[in-house]
Amino acid sequence: MNGLFFSFDKEINNTYLKELMTTKVVPEALFSKFPANQRPQKNQTINASLDQHQTDYSKAAEEKKEKQATFDANEKGRSIGPKVTQTQSGTVSFTMRDTGENGVMVKVKADQTFIIKCSRNHTLHDLVIGIIQNGGQLDPSRCVFRLQSGQEFDMGMTVEQANVVQKCVLAVHK
Repeated sequence: MNGLFFSFDKEINNTYLKELMTTKVVPEALFSKFPANQRPQKNQTINASLDQHQTDYSKAAEEKKEKQATFDANEKGRSIGPKVTQTQSGTVSFTMRDTGENGVMVKVKADQTFIIKCSRNHTLHDLVIGIIQNGGQLDPSRCVFRLQSGQEFDMGMTVEQANVVQKCVLAVHK
């Protein structure tokens, strides 16, 4: 009988438990649940104990049932905290002036991602000015272009000299 567990979900087990707690006598009907070789003999002294874990578990299940949330389709949404302003996300595409027919593409990641069509003769500083004109928040005096490998470029270099054609460039502050 050692280590056996009776579920508190069944009403009969709850009545056995109540009888045991009030009379301090194990109900005979309880022994019918055990195999014949594990049943005690008549008038045999039985040392029994109740693990409080089982009753605590039962109480926790009842408390959990009480705290269940309900869903109301007409309920308005609520925010947990104050609203946080986020920077714009998405991609902005634009074409620089004087690009001509042989324009090349450069992808610049700043506060947003910019896909710029420009000529090979535009300087990196020109790209920064174009980004600012199209809603980017860069400071030309404190901005550096860097590849993901870590290579940095002078802002006076042209797109061709920096070899950033068809590459993703990061715009970071110095």
